[in-house]
Amino acid sequence: MSLSLARARRVLVTRPSLQAEPLVRAIEGDGWAAVQLPMLEIACQSEPHKLRPLVSLLHDLNHIDLAIFVSTNAVSCAASVLADASIPWPNQLKCIAIGPATTAAIADQGWPLLDASAPTSGDGSPPHDSEALLERLEGMSLAGRHIYLFCGIDGRQFIEHALVARAAKVTRIETYRRVRPSYSKAQFRTIIDQFLSLPTASPSRTLNPERHIGTALTEVERVMLFASAETVTNFCWYAQQSQCQTAIQDVLAIVPTERVAEQARQVGLRSVHVAGNASQDAFLHALRSL
Repeated sequence: MSLSLARARRVLVTRPSLQAEPLVRAIEGDGWAAVQLPMLEIACQSEPHKLRPLVSLLHDLNHIDLAIFVSTNAVSCAASVLADASIPWPNQLKCIAIGPATTAAIADQGWPLLDASAPTSGDGSPPHDSEALLERLEGMSLAGRHIYLFCGIDGRQFIEHALVARAAKVTRIETYRRVRPSYSKAQFRTIIDQFLSLPTASPSRTLNPERHIGTALTEVERVMLFASAETVTNFCWYAQQSQCQTAIQDVLAIVPTERVAEQARQVGLRSVHVAGNASQDAFLHALRSL
């Protein structure tokens, strides 16, 4: 272990490796040491028997009224399938997304965006969740309109059900799947040991995560970041399999929403703080509050 890592306060980053790099750089720029332990992998749809019906649906884009994207993964994997099938995005088909990162991903593809103003949360920033997206569509008449919902396999159905309740015709376009990464017990324990080991600069100091139970943020040396309920569940599954549950159960976990916080508590994490959303800015704000 390097001396800088041994002395630094540490953050466990559980995002997929390709998506974690900007967050890792920002965390390290703030003086923390980032320890990466991806708890989710993203795989674009590639099985031929599933690609064929997907491509068939995408050939009908000219007959769709609105496209909704739930994540940057939905955008990038849809773009990959469209490119492979030589299907252009129709100029008249507007897109709307959850959160600014997904909106930026759509803009990077050159696809037209729906001009729907985003509501703001208590701190003046736009919330990044399904409820906020539905609020943005509140003033639109959706009855009879055909909407493509670009999402992952087995993702939440909250948006779909809400749109159907407003008489919209919704088709799920599942362009990717989420996969639990593969770690041996030894690999997982090694990374957790690296993350939890005490600073060499103060060997007599002991961590007291009990004082961080609840949502109050005070000075801590170890923090875990989780962007979704699935990453929390995968992490705690590995912790249990590797007999690390006791070691991590009181480490401060920062999560995006109260829904994910409840999931974290259910699987055994006892010190949980809600950042407000899963954006890099929200996580950095929470870390800077410590």
